[in-house]
Amino acid sequence: MFNLYISIRNGVISRDEARKALLKPGLIEFLPQNCILLGKPVNFLSKKKVIILDLHNKIETNDELIVKRKNEFSHKTKILEIRMNNQRVESANCGIVGIQVGIDIKDSDELFLKDDSLSEL
Repeated sequence: MFNLYISIRNGVISRDEARKALLKPGLIEFLPQNCILLGKPVNFLSKKKVIILDLHNKIETNDELIVKRKNEFSHKTKILEIRMNNQRVESANCGIVGIQVGIDIKDSDELFLKDDSLSEL
């Protein structure tokens, strides 16, 4: 429950998502909803705040990322800048991209894109 408190405080999971998880039968897992897996960083630059990703989904500047660290969704950050071929771009669909984020990312972290449009499905 302490990890849930931290996840709610960091904005990774909402109180409403936590309530819904408690109402489900079986094993209780507190997972953020409407997320798309982007994968693990391929490489790092600038003290691990700039990461290189092999991208297969569309991302845009100011999109929210959720970081899964040690099997827990523990951090939330925004995409501050995206670069492809040394050019600053507002969005990217696929390929190798550089992404600047607001927190340090670790080698073992998995990145998820928060996509609120998925809640409408």
